[in-house]
Amino acid sequence: STAAAAAEQTAAHAVNSLAFDLYRQIAASEENLAFSPYSISSAFAMVHNGARGITEQESAKVFHFGSNTAALNSQWRELSAALQEGNSAANSLLVANSIWTERRFRMLPAFSAALHNYYSAEPYAADFILN
Repeated sequence: STAAAAAEQTAAHAVNSLAFDLYRQIAASEENLAFSPYSISSAFAMVHNGARGITEQESAKVFHFGSNTAALNSQWRELSAALQEGNSAANSLLVANSIWTERRFRMLPAFSAALHNYYSAEPYAADFILN
């Protein structure tokens, strides 16, 4: 659909903008360079769902997410689906998303639902304090 294509393009533009921003920051070195702006953007798009106030505004600016988290989530779902459609016997992209939290923290159901519904990500709890 046209709306899905537009959402996919918006998310792809955000990933590309981040890629150029990061490259400008880290390319000064003469070392070989490899990084995945898609993975970085995807991780922070998930985290962005839980951000509020100044943190939400700053992450939207740095990662080129825009101001509408619901739209961001739809855009990422469309981009992820489009990338998976390109899989074939010769080439495939497998994306594994998850989020790990301190086991003593309670995750809000809406946050967990957004991760599952838009990023195919499942939450896991670990003991980060005692381990």
